[in-house]
Amino acid sequence: MRAELKALLDRLAKQNNTSPKLGAIINVYQTTALVYAPLTLIGVASTIYGLWGDEYIKQILPWFTVWHMLGIMILIIPVLMVLFYKVVIPSMIAWSMQQQYKHRNPMAADHDEMKKTLEDVIANQGQLAKDIAKMATVKPESRYVQLLNPRTERYVKVDTILGCIVSHKKTSGPYANIPVKGFHPTAHRGSKSEGD
Repeated sequence: MRAELKALLDRLAKQNNTSPKLGAIINVYQTTALVYAPLTLIGVASTIYGLWGDEYIKQILPWFTVWHMLGIMILIIPVLMVLFYKVVIPSMIAWSMQQQYKHRNPMAADHDEMKKTLEDVIANQGQLAKDIAKMATVKPESRYVQLLNPRTERYVKVDTILGCIVSHKKTSGPYANIPVKGFHPTAHRGSKSEGD
């Protein structure tokens, strides 16, 4: 019985991923309520006084009028404001944040993507540490090679650990003290140039 009740409550608690248009209409309506709230307050005070004023209240307080009723209701407003500020609003904010996280929130999607990327980095940190250690131990003269670019007839310097071109030679002839290895047909792309 308890499991069935829990399943029923879970089904009732499940929400639909609906369009934000309905929420926008309600939000605008609630904001507009500030305009006619005083009229509503006067109407409620008049109704309460009309129902019980002559029959009950004036028997105890003969001087009591509808304006006294309106004043009492106005005094109740700050009390309710403190109650809402202390208790209700924090709960509403917590609820709103939960809803925003669940329903098509782009920040939540970005967070999940960053979390997955971080997990991948942590999973591969052993290999990254090995690569960094290798870069620290390789001598500069054995780390780089140079290739001849036949299109420009200039040499390019290649980092054999990173696997990318690090510079283009502006003048003719090879780099000094760097091994020459064949040529690369696209060696002129995507790197800086340097002289001898």
